Amino acid sequence: IPNFDYLQGYEFSTPTEQERRSWHIPTEARFASSEEADFVLHSADRVFACSKFLQSLPKFKEHRVEVLYPEFAKETITIPPGEETQAKTITGICGYANKGIDLFLELGAMFPKEAFSLVGDFGSDIDPRYRAKIQSLPNMHFLGRQETYKFLAQSQIVLVPSQWPDPFGRIAVEALSNEVPVLVSGNGGRRESVKPHHFVVENYGDVREWAKKLADLLQMTEASQLSLPSVESFLKSSSTRQLESALVE
Repeated sequence: IPNFDYLQGYEFSTPTEQERRSWHIPTEARFASSEEADFVLHSADRVFACSKFLQSLPKFKEHRVEVLYPEFAKETITIPPGEETQAKTITGICGYANKGIDLFLELGAMFPKEAFSLVGDFGSDIDPRYRAKIQSLPNMHFLGRQETYKFLAQSQIVLVPSQWPDPFGRIAVEALSNEVPVLVSGNGGRRESVKPHHFVVENYGDVREWAKKLADLLQMTEASQLSLPSVESFLKSSSTRQLESALVE
């Protein structure tokens, strides 16, 4: 029986102490030891990574790692017909420091006339220590945990201000495939999943750059039309064909 590994995170490539600090990774986060990672990777017949960024990490250079991008079935991520589309809120899926909650709340304060919404539950998705700060902003709303299509139907823009380099970043593809514009940090695998420069913040630790890009995007009438073409390659089943080919080799 073929044994394939599909790498989608840092479980087998432990961040350094400096990376943990700069990416705001919680101290309780645990990763495989070097020995455990080597055992898993050497035991596999083929090893795939979800992005070129993940493939390029130093740990994986010791192994033959191929890129297999995530694949999205459009019918499972599209806002269903009849679902009310309000498109009134600037939405964030960024409840912890490493996901950029500080930047998101700062932007909420800088754009008081815009409605902002955080998705998720306190504790599992949103750091409870931010509860008071979230509740102090009159334009900041708390959506709780929802099906993706439900909060996308309410969103005019989705913000992904992650301070750590996500290996891929699924939510950006899910939003863009529904013609909901995004603003994402220009780090990690997102540079492969989000191509138009209008949607990427290069200096992603600087709230002033986020504010400028957000102001521009709010005024950009063609933003929705640019969204879907930028991610169509992830909706074409090419990864399925690549994996099927690997299975019969």
